[in-house]
Amino acid sequence: MENEAVRLYIIARALLNLGSHYLNGSDGGHPGMKDGYKGRNVKLAERGGYDEVALHTATWSDKSCTGRCTNVGGDELGPKNKAVEDYCKKNLDAGLDPKIWQPFEGNLYPRRYLGKKTSTIYVGEDCRNVRHFDCISFVNWVLGTSLQKSFQYSIVQYEGKKSGSGVIAPVKTYKAPFNDLQNADILTNIKWEHKDNKDGKEDDKDWVVDKQHIGFYMAGGKVIEASGAKVGVIISDYKQSDWTGMSRIKDSYLKFGA
Repeated sequence: MENEAVRLYIIARALLNLGSHYLNGSDGGHPGMKDGYKGRNVKLAERGGYDEVALHTATWSDKSCTGRCTNVGGDELGPKNKAVEDYCKKNLDAGLDPKIWQPFEGNLYPRRYLGKKTSTIYVGEDCRNVRHFDCISFVNWVLGTSLQKSFQYSIVQYEGKKSGSGVIAPVKTYKAPFNDLQNADILTNIKWEHKDNKDGKEDDKDWVVDKQHIGFYMAGGKVIEASGAKVGVIISDYKQSDWTGMSRIKDSYLKFGA
């Protein structure tokens, strides 16, 4: 019974973070507070010039949060881009600090996302007072704060593979089809890519991760996941074909206050 109660508690912790933003490399922290799982310094950008606009925008390393965004175009100045440009100019001409600019529309603020080849403007939610996760930090944060144990594992480790240090997450792994799924079971999706075989031997070292994702199963055929920049942490429908692996936290870890 205790195991079931702990599983429900893990799901409850995950549900408390619905609507959190997605920022690759972040660890569950609020901007400027260093209160994430690893204490990373997710910062807050406040820039109001149209060429680099970023209002109440969380940043980590060279990445910026799109704030569960609405995409309003790329480099070409369409109607909404012109509106953003006018919005920036009006506030700058008024001499207002970007920190106090009113929303662009509703509760949304513009931010320019700089990619490798593109410079795209998004209109997204205010990042202040919002936790920021990527998919693996969401799982680690929820498990770590629920069970009061260290969870700093990779998606590969949750799928039962060893990392460079030879460590595997404290889970029991299952192969498809995944029957009898339970609350807080961990779903993984890893796409492997074969690289050049340099030593003439075919082994695990010849494969590298191309794409990967992770989330929690929730009873009723649902998944709780940090799904991406445009949606953040959401509940989605479970489809077995979306996942390549499933693991279950070992019973010895499912203890309150242990």
